Amino acid sequence: MSLELSPDTPAIVQAAAAGVLMLHIGGGAVALAGGGVASAARKGGRLHRQAGSIFFAGMLVLGATSSLLSVLQAKATMGLGGLFVIYLAATAWLTVAEPRKAHGQGAKAMMVFGWGIVALSVAVAPLGPGSLVLGALAALCALADDRAIQAGGLAGAARLRRHIWRSCAAFFVATGSFFLGQQKVMPEAVQGNPLLFVLGLAPLGLMAFWLHRYRQGRRLAGAPAA
Repeated sequence: MSLELSPDTPAIVQAAAAGVLMLHIGGGAVALAGGGVASAARKGGRLHRQAGSIFFAGMLVLGATSSLLSVLQAKATMGLGGLFVIYLAATAWLTVAEPRKAHGQGAKAMMVFGWGIVALSVAVAPLGPGSLVLGALAALCALADDRAIQAGGLAGAARLRRHIWRSCAAFFVATGSFFLGQQKVMPEAVQGNPLLFVLGLAPLGLMAFWLHRYRQGRRLAGAPAA
């Protein structure tokens, strides 16, 4: 990501933006490292959980700084994207970090956060048509959260599936942004290398694999087992 500030932007604002950009890059690096280790580690094991928490922290920094940079650069869609990344990462983490509280105050707060993204998407729609797409995705997620909360949380494969798709979707934002979106800052020798596309799209492949594996057993915590 590069800064696109107007020439008459005050020096102090430019310096602040540069600092936020460095945090953004650092958060992305942490998210890539944590997500990579979590993807390779044994699922449910200690390393997977620790790497997942590191990934979660990195994605929070990545999403928050993206939103800040969008304000400085007047890019509404990018700002909503940053908030949506925070929403995906936080709900994915909450789903498995405290499964017995998946319908508690944290889950309810994130559902409200999701509806906030929807409201913002409508408000800034005139500034960028992509805002409505993000708003629609956030609305679908918030509706799913509401259903899970009303039923007392998620259990079994349903809980794992939500963790999988939301964490992989957030991870794709990180890998896609770097391996696909930042090739212009990479050495010319590697630009266009097929490996970059494989790495950029890898989270989507992982998502498909694990969702297929846990395709059975969809049920809410309050529903009777089949």
